[in-house]
Amino acid sequence: MTYECKGKNVCLNGGTFFLVISGVWSGLYYFIKVYISEKHLSFPVIYQRKFLQLKAQVLPLLKECFGLSLWPTIYFAVLYHYIGESLSKDFSSTFGYFTEDSPVCILIYLHLWMFGAIYYFNMHLMRFFFNLFLTEPIEFPLFKTNQDSLCLQESVNMSNLPIVQSLACLDLRNLAQWSKHRRQVLFTLSQPGGHPHNWNCLAENILKLLNEYTELLNKSMDVTELTKPIVAPIATQNPLRYLERFRNLRNMTLMTDSGVVDFVEVTQESSPIASFPQAAMEKLKQKLQSIFNFIKIVSGVNFLFGDLPQANVQKCLANGHVIIWTSQGLSDLVCASIAEDPYGVVQKDLPAIITSLVRLRQCLDKLNKVPALTKRVVGFDDFNYRMKSAVSAAVKRSLFNICRTFGGYMNEVPLSKEVITYLQTIYNKV
Repeated sequence: MTYECKGKNVCLNGGTFFLVISGVWSGLYYFIKVYISEKHLSFPVIYQRKFLQLKAQVLPLLKECFGLSLWPTIYFAVLYHYIGESLSKDFSSTFGYFTEDSPVCILIYLHLWMFGAIYYFNMHLMRFFFNLFLTEPIEFPLFKTNQDSLCLQESVNMSNLPIVQSLACLDLRNLAQWSKHRRQVLFTLSQPGGHPHNWNCLAENILKLLNEYTELLNKSMDVTELTKPIVAPIATQNPLRYLERFRNLRNMTLMTDSGVVDFVEVTQESSPIASFPQAAMEKLKQKLQSIFNFIKIVSGVNFLFGDLPQANVQKCLANGHVIIWTSQGLSDLVCASIAEDPYGVVQKDLPAIITSLVRLRQCLDKLNKVPALTKRVVGFDDFNYRMKSAVSAAVKRSLFNICRTFGGYMNEVPLSKEVITYLQTIYNKV
């Protein structure tokens, strides 16, 4: 940083100071440009061993970093040309150094470019290692061994830990496609009792995930009219609608009316004195809400301080890979159950599964009306457009596989007319 000059005085080395300040600039530029804006993991389509991935990515990553460091180097050179002299004088006056005017050679800029490329390579290599180890497929246990362990059923819907949820959905897809032994564990009944606890818990969490995603998309698109649900919610463990169609089958989960009243509703009239403050508070809340809605009408206020529907839609699409793996895994499990499920534990939930997938597919069809996801602006936001197409195609493919497998029995499945009409557009034999 310093050298002896003008006798016994100490002068500031301009080249070293230039490189030190450039290191601060590189770290700040990387933090703003890359670290804040790119927080996601990319799962490979076909998983390979870690050494093969490292071998395939190191050299292209090194070449890419030399290109990425070019523009930050140019920006810093221009910025230092205007404020570099004042920075060096302030630094020298603070520590009692002298400054000498020394020309900056081309070699110092080459060093700046090379050091910037090495810094970017180290940062991207660290991100690559995180991506390499965190996206490795793992097998979740299908039942809890102790209270602290995580099983597949509860991990599928664990949105507070996104990496655990992603790995669980990926394991669900792999289980449905390749692991017949693990599928048999889901199709078995507990002893004693004879209840499909493993499948019921898994189906409940998967349907909850799909329904929450559908509701979030509907809210994000700022739907003004509340859409009426296609069918009434079908309980995963109490399918009451089967009583009408399958009277000859014995269903021990149904409750019979014995004429005994278990609960008696007691109504208690509230005193007018106690209800007056509550009524006043309700009127005050309604008044404040009307004022707030009027302020939002003012041009620009809602745009600056409100939630943009397109931004919320893009946030939903960022987690589209979870829906792709879940819908494909659920579809493959349902299709495999026709030959591997000896007790029919999956068929009882078939109406709820089909209805949830149809509702999700109809919600995804509405995304074509979002301006940011049309083909005309695909060049500005290619990731969201491709993710929308991928999620929509995965849900449609899942419905098609179920209809193809159960095509001869779809008339026996209790579905609403709206769902059957929509399924006929996908599979004309329904």
